Amino acid sequence: MTMNILHITDLGNGKVQISWQSGSAVPRSCPEPIPFTDPLSVEDREALRWYLEEYLQFPYGAERFKAERVEKKMKKWDKSIFEQIFAKCDFDPDPRSLYQEAV
Repeated sequence: MTMNILHITDLGNGKVQISWQSGSAVPRSCPEPIPFTDPLSVEDREALRWYLEEYLQFPYGAERFKAERVEKKMKKWDKSIFEQIFAKCDFDPDPRSLYQEAV
């Protein structure tokens, strides 16, 4: 069975690098870093931390409504992050093509 790995590396300063490796082949990387703006505010990060570290340990009771709000936000964050990281670019390979190969 071949192990496929899609690497997303945070380079800092609002940039990420994408590479794709199939099995033991040499990884293929986008020739340029991808601009990235974190869509989460400080409050969003705290809500996500609460959800993952506290709520999921005991997902019952009145906190369910707070959890539903976080889950709705997670869908927005997911879309924003995906669209930024796997954008169609003018260079080859671009992040979208590497993602399509990975899946």
